[in-house]
Amino acid sequence: MIESRTKSKEHRQAEALLPRLDGTHPFHKDIHEHLMKLNAGHHGETTTDFYLQYLPNLPTMKNVKLFDGLQHFQLDFLLFTPSSLIILEVKNMKGELNFDFDNHQLVRILEGRQDVFQDPFLQVHHQTFQLSRWLHMNQLPVLPIHSLIVIPNYGTKVTTIGEDAENKRARIVRPKQLPKIIEQFSRGDAFLPNQQEHLMKSIKQKRSSYPSSVMNKFKY
Repeated sequence: MIESRTKSKEHRQAEALLPRLDGTHPFHKDIHEHLMKLNAGHHGETTTDFYLQYLPNLPTMKNVKLFDGLQHFQLDFLLFTPSSLIILEVKNMKGELNFDFDNHQLVRILEGRQDVFQDPFLQVHHQTFQLSRWLHMNQLPVLPIHSLIVIPNYGTKVTTIGEDAENKRARIVRPKQLPKIIEQFSRGDAFLPNQQEHLMKSIKQKRSSYPSSVMNKFKY
């Protein structure tokens, strides 16, 4: 049971706006790069959707936006197994990705250029904390929460450096690995009868739809 995927409002706005801008417009380059990022994210999430279809009985929610009492947070995927919740964070990036565990950063090397990004493991760790906080705030059972970093682009080389005492390397996965890994997380039962359904209903009722506008982002 997987929610259908549609492009976000911001994605559709960027697609509509870019062709209307002259190539010399001061925002043309920024909006083009932003649209490429949105396209890559959508493609990566769609690739992940394909392999999650092989787990037809696994309830899955996409682009879940919630408010933890302090901040809004968004999850690319939230999966409901019989014994836990699973957060999937999708990173559809080209080039070589080097996960630096010692310095808590992600280094991308592409066409001779090196860019440094936020550590995805710090990101999902905080998302796990926020989701637990949200469950407690809404008097819902605080279940075990697992997280995986999904790399959909099979042309992307993944390397790691540094001490990996928490075995993070095993949580960097390709979409094709998901059915096998998620089945391992699904062993046992934690939900009581109707508890999973109640939790999903609560999330659907309370998920946020705060506006995201490409025009506001670039003050166009």
